[in-house]
Amino acid sequence: MRDPILRLAPVMTVREIVHLEGLLLGEAAHVGGRLDVFEWGSGGSTHYFPSFLRSRGVPHSWVSAEHDPGWAGRVTDLLAEDGLSSV
Repeated sequence: MRDPILRLAPVMTVREIVHLEGLLLGEAAHVGGRLDVFEWGSGGSTHYFPSFLRSRGVPHSWVSAEHDPGWAGRVTDLLAEDGLSSV
């Protein structure tokens, strides 16, 4: 099931998104290897930022803790559809 809501950018301003992209890329360069990220809650950012890192060739793991099983299922299904099942 395609879920266009989750494919939208995270619920953040463009400035916040650009800032986090820079932080993620900077940390990836600093550690010089795999980037491990933990996120409270899941949604647009759970799809957006791992996709962003993948597009930049940054090896990473992304773990989200979500309290709502139904929502977690929707996010998990979307990630699998888009080849991000390792999130």
